[in-house]
Amino acid sequence: MAAAALARAAPEIWGRFVKAYGEYADGRIVECVSAQIDMLPTAQGRAQALVSLGRLLDDCSKTAETIDKRASSSASRP
Repeated sequence: MAAAALARAAPEIWGRFVKAYGEYADGRIVECVSAQIDMLPTAQGRAQALVSLGRLLDDCSKTAETIDKRASSSASRP
């Protein structure tokens, strides 16, 4: 919810943040591909976590709207 509020309040800054985050995550994915075998599990875990967080950041506004609608719907029920 806080991320969605920030995205709504400062969409240009939010867009730049998400873009920079994506570039950082892409770098970790490249590191995963070229990781030595002993570091592969660590590199893969980092890459997976960053990709998952990136998806959450991309979808935060949509998710917040869904949560708000559910809360409004629940509050209006007797």
